[in-house]
Amino acid sequence: MADDRVNARRRVGFMIRLAKRAPMDGAFVEVGVFRGKTARMLYILTERMGRRLYLYDTFEGHPYPFKRLKEPTDGIGCHVPKAKDMARLEHDLPGCSIIKGVFPQSAIEMQPIAFAHVDVDSYQSTRDTIDHLWPLMQDKGIMLFDDYGKHFGCRQAVDETFHIPERWVYSRIRRAVVIKGVADAHMFVKRWRIRA
Repeated sequence: MADDRVNARRRVGFMIRLAKRAPMDGAFVEVGVFRGKTARMLYILTERMGRRLYLYDTFEGHPYPFKRLKEPTDGIGCHVPKAKDMARLEHDLPGCSIIKGVFPQSAIEMQPIAFAHVDVDSYQSTRDTIDHLWPLMQDKGIMLFDDYGKHFGCRQAVDETFHIPERWVYSRIRRAVVIKGVADAHMFVKRWRIRA
């Protein structure tokens, strides 16, 4: 349990350090909010930076099946946030766009995107998110895939789209990073001295 908390802190810290390196203007997006732990951290950062934050989730569980790398499950409907979670986020994160529904069908018009945190677990959700967000990403915009090292479908969708070399995957925190217009995301992350 203590290891899980340490890894969770590492993952959130890594996300925030990456987000701080996103292009100077442009919005932040999180697809797959769950109960809002990382959304709250991104909100604090976007408020300080004067950026727009868009949060997307069904708030009813996963719409598509997925398989974990270590614990196979169909995943449908698991990790269901409570109805009050969305209401709490709306109360706690004023000025933030919180959109309920299956992404990208629920997508609203957004500013160009500087940073996207993708935490949707399944192949179909990951693929749909990439297909919708990638054209909206700014040059050197950063996409962070939370489930790359945890779920088969996420890994498959990311690999099919970006052909990720192993060095772009941060094994201690099981995430993958892609930077638009950059041939080697790992070198950028290394140059920024961001450690996983």
